[in-house]
Amino acid sequence: MFELALKAGIPIIGCVTDDLVNFELVLQILVGKKPLPYPSVKTAQNVINHPIYWTDDLDHITPATYTKLVNNDCQLVVINPSKPSSLIFDGGVLPTPEIMLVDFLKHFVSESELEPVLAVLRGLSLKTASEVAQLTMARSGAITPKELRRTRASFSGASNGLQSVDTSLEFYSTPDRLAKWLDMNHPYFIDPNTPPKLIPRGLMLAGPPGTGKSLASKAIANHFGIPLYRLDIATTLNKYIGESEGRIARSLALLEREAPCVLLIDEVEKIFNAGSDEGVTTRILSQLLWWLADHRSKIITIMTTNDIKVIPPELYRAGRLDGVIDIPLLSLNDAKQFAIDVFKSVLGTHPSMKQINVLRTAFDSSGLSAVSHAMAAEIVYDTIKNNGYK
Repeated sequence: MFELALKAGIPIIGCVTDDLVNFELVLQILVGKKPLPYPSVKTAQNVINHPIYWTDDLDHITPATYTKLVNNDCQLVVINPSKPSSLIFDGGVLPTPEIMLVDFLKHFVSESELEPVLAVLRGLSLKTASEVAQLTMARSGAITPKELRRTRASFSGASNGLQSVDTSLEFYSTPDRLAKWLDMNHPYFIDPNTPPKLIPRGLMLAGPPGTGKSLASKAIANHFGIPLYRLDIATTLNKYIGESEGRIARSLALLEREAPCVLLIDEVEKIFNAGSDEGVTTRILSQLLWWLADHRSKIITIMTTNDIKVIPPELYRAGRLDGVIDIPLLSLNDAKQFAIDVFKSVLGTHPSMKQINVLRTAFDSSGLSAVSHAMAAEIVYDTIKNNGYK
């Protein structure tokens, strides 16, 4: 959106960047002209005769500034605006020209490795990309796509409410419907030439607590080899009008910079429900609904809920998410089979027939007819410890 706004000649464009070192060079490459700091009124250097300026001072953003830019056929880029303004067009994240990444990487990787490495670092600023590369080299001694993905997955965007999530999984049993969704969508997500309408958008996972809905987001991130971020909307809520919406906008802009990635919005019924009429929550819902339908980035959004009946249906309708997958409690028979897999994941060996019978007895004596995945795992852990299995 930022490049389109430049091309369209919009007078004042806001953008988000974490690279305060290289942003002037980025603008120069995008525009073809070196950007200048916007003249300060205090110094009386108020002549506007250059095609592109930049500022991080919102005191410059006035109707008179807008008019002056229009009359002189100039543009002003506002770096990391601290609050929204009707005079500033939101251009999203300042993009990093690929030529900058190529110039940086060619000193570290061969030409044959360049494209796979670029695929991992695309969407990052030059500063962040170089930091990811340096951290990867320090940790593994080599810059490879696999090791870069590991580093990037642990690299957190600096935004209230947006958190990087460790995707390590000791054990996870993928539900059949989710496995089918992954298999069907895999080629359309990894192919750079996939038409936008065919890129998978995400899922609503519904079911009782403890059924592994949040763990599914880790499994999806691992399946595609991409980072996972959690958007904690509750931490963005602020009593001042516009502040919460601004934080959400910043989080979503930073998230698009991190694409491809997985976004987890956990237990959405605690924030959005059909009976809620709070102003801030309603405005954030509208903002999120627009983003879910409009974004074209490779971001798989996973929402979870313990009670889908109380959630506004527009949150998960077609065009925003790909569908709803119910993840129910395990039946007692399914729980016994699940217990064998948990046992193997913990001790690294398949249980003997005697151990299987002990596990089955533990479930039969629990008095439960249906079990959450978390509860089933706890029964296995207790059985292992009570019987001294190692």
